Amino acid sequence: MAYVLNHAIVHNFANDEWVTLNLDADLTTLQNATIQSLIDTYSGVVLSLTNPIASNTVYFDLAHNSDIITDKTRTLQQWLVYLGDTPIPVVNQPPQIKLRYVEYSHAAKANYRWRMAARDSSPDALVADSEKTDLILYREDTDYNLMAKRSLVSVNGLLHRCVAETYGLRVLDGASAGYALGSLEIGIHDFSSFGDIDIIPIRKSDISAFDTNTPLRDRFVVNLNKDLKRKTVLLSLGGYLHALDGSVYDQRSRTVVVKTRAYQLVQRLFDSVSRIHIGNAVDTLEFDENWRIRVANLYSDDFIATYFSGSQSFAIVINNPKLYKELELVKDIRFTGNYETTTKPKYPLLSTLGRFCEYWVDRKGTWWQISGVDPFYRNYKLYNQDWETMTYVEGSLDPTQPYLPCNNYLLKLYTQVVSLV
Repeated sequence: MAYVLNHAIVHNFANDEWVTLNLDADLTTLQNATIQSLIDTYSGVVLSLTNPIASNTVYFDLAHNSDIITDKTRTLQQWLVYLGDTPIPVVNQPPQIKLRYVEYSHAAKANYRWRMAARDSSPDALVADSEKTDLILYREDTDYNLMAKRSLVSVNGLLHRCVAETYGLRVLDGASAGYALGSLEIGIHDFSSFGDIDIIPIRKSDISAFDTNTPLRDRFVVNLNKDLKRKTVLLSLGGYLHALDGSVYDQRSRTVVVKTRAYQLVQRLFDSVSRIHIGNAVDTLEFDENWRIRVANLYSDDFIATYFSGSQSFAIVINNPKLYKELELVKDIRFTGNYETTTKPKYPLLSTLGRFCEYWVDRKGTWWQISGVDPFYRNYKLYNQDWETMTYVEGSLDPTQPYLPCNNYLLKLYTQVVSLV
């Protein structure tokens, strides 16, 4: 006896929500569709089925079990008839829609330790300290290959590309960031609830003009050399994460278009130059003794391409077309760098300029305290200047009010999944 379709819960690639199909017309359309067309149309399909010889309704996740269907040219109804009484992986409880989040942990609090190493060398290699540009994160019982595919690492607030080694996770230029600031705070951003993520470095050769009339200082194209259909692209640009941020970038079939004007380039350059080793990008700017930059150098195509192709600029490609983002403002406690929240925070924390805060958490009675956050950001003179029309832009602070209070936000980046238990 064949399985009978009662209803279905589907997630269309074109829509944001899971939808229950239970009308006769909808079910007929579903039954007459081929298995392959269902896979192509929906990112998720859960079938509610009954079988005359069974006494209860069961649920089958078509999207995650499509590999057991050898002939995907059959319609759904033909496949159900073909099955007969053949057992398939089903559950008895109805599905539940759950949210899966990117979660944060402070590396030290998560029991990671680290050593410094030269590029392409182990931390035990005998090299001068000045050559030790990378960090090696290590912890017992940790799969570094899996970690490289399912997490991002920030050092002193900025993201770094990582490479799995047999002896740990190599954080490229992570040690250089520590030298630049004089301290190290490391955050782990866990994407494992999304599955594997694909990290694609942005090389200078991948960057091209948007068109012949548009300089890179306005916008540019990054060729990721990858089919981005039904995927979501996040960008780390100079170490700053841009997630679902249409004001800064647009995703296309194999490329992304970066809107340089919306990136806050000069503010982030001054903010990050003491936090990371920008190397060749800074060398092209010719800072003078008063910490000034020629605007013409800052906006040159060569500098833009060099800055956005450093080790901290890369694409994060997620095999999921529908992600969601919320920002939750956290309350500062008298500008002390301590923040409070009613629930234990597990999400990344972003500062005013978009830099991560590598925080730690303590329980305080009925609420939680977030500690280790800078409560202020630098108030540059340039905020009150039409500096783009000037010869130089200056990185000095406003003497009347050099620092302003930060607005810090918990970044809730998540996807919807149907859970069958």
